[in-house]
Amino acid sequence: RLRDCTLDVFGMVLDQPDETHRRLKDFLSRPDRPTAILCDGDFRAQAVYTVAAQLGLSIPGELSVVGTHDTPWAQTLYPKLTSVNLGEANAAELVAWLCLSSSAPAEFACRIEPKLVRRDSTSNREE
Repeated sequence: RLRDCTLDVFGMVLDQPDETHRRLKDFLSRPDRPTAILCDGDFRAQAVYTVAAQLGLSIPGELSVVGTHDTPWAQTLYPKLTSVNLGEANAAELVAWLCLSSSAPAEFACRIEPKLVRRDSTSNREE
């Protein structure tokens, strides 16, 4: 349930980890710091976990973290990372079938639903 939700966009500098950590530290030290972060890729959550620990923020007690793609990275973090499986494996199988099939239709549309894989990095917050 989203109630009075705001969205801040934070950009990581992938080839400059020190700069990413500095920006994250500033972001998570604000008086109006976020209660949750969604990372574009499970591997990016590692930086969030590191900076949260440096600041003494507990995951998920004070900060919920969610990744995307549900990769093996999600299970290597502690606490294990909640992640959104975007269905890439299903899409890849479908594309392969379409490319290799002699009976594939000329036009095709399908819907692949994302799935939230709940682990230990998120909590429900009631105001």
